[in-house]
Amino acid sequence: MAKCTFLCRSDSGEIIQHTEPASESFPEVPGVTVVQSDDGDASWVLSHYHAGGSVLPRPVMAVTQSNAVAVGEPWRIEGIPAGTVVSYPGGTVTVDDGFIELSFAEPGEYKFTLSNFPYIEGECVAKVTAV
Repeated sequence: MAKCTFLCRSDSGEIIQHTEPASESFPEVPGVTVVQSDDGDASWVLSHYHAGGSVLPRPVMAVTQSNAVAVGEPWRIEGIPAGTVVSYPGGTVTVDDGFIELSFAEPGEYKFTLSNFPYIEGECVAKVTAV
């Protein structure tokens, strides 16, 4: 791989732009850190972040979820990192205690999206069967 430049949010380390070949000519922008790297490519914008002077792979959330449940039975996601925003049909909640538990009145599949940078966004699907 060729040398490249990443532009990163100073507060979170989120990579917002990649240029190749590396460039030294970026103007100073408040809240943006310029990082030179010996490797990396455009795909790293989504899969990596900047921390401690290095460009690192974003971690994956190690969550577990319940198997299929019947209508009215509790369905649960565990191992959610504190501060994760969980979006689901009918709402959004910030989880600080490591889990979310819901029950459903109708059979079907319900998608949950878990967001907490620098983690890679996660997705879980609740499968709810008729009684």
